[in-house]
Amino acid sequence: MKLSALFAILLLTACGSSSMDMVDAQAFNCDQGQDIEVRAGLDRRIGEAAFGEQFEMLVEIANNSHEDVTVTSVRVEQMRSENALYRFDNSYRKFDQLIEEGKDHVFHLPMTARALRTDRVTSSQPLELAVHVLLANGDSYRCSFDVGSGR
Repeated sequence: MKLSALFAILLLTACGSSSMDMVDAQAFNCDQGQDIEVRAGLDRRIGEAAFGEQFEMLVEIANNSHEDVTVTSVRVEQMRSENALYRFDNSYRKFDQLIEEGKDHVFHLPMTARALRTDRVTSSQPLELAVHVLLANGDSYRCSFDVGSGR
């Protein structure tokens, strides 16, 4: 009886360790030299006209890998800052966009901006936005971008 119990434990341990060694998806920061390169910016500069105005975040994804990739979603959100002059609503879109190796694609995500501090609207303080890209293989990329808020 003890031998069969020991065998069952060893079998479960062996099965468990082999499945834990497999990597299904990876999360990457946007460092240079990655297979997937992410660039982003707003369609125009932020200025005094940004009181509840609609903007577009342009997210360019370049596939520098040696295989095709499919983008399944892109999310853009403002990084919290106590000194922010504007508040951008988060934007999220699902896609099924194939990007062939060596090619790139620009994604358009609408965002609404509201002034938070009207007393400091003339400042040219940067605004930090985070972009999160999810691929069909489960890999994800998270990048931060400073977007100037000057006129």
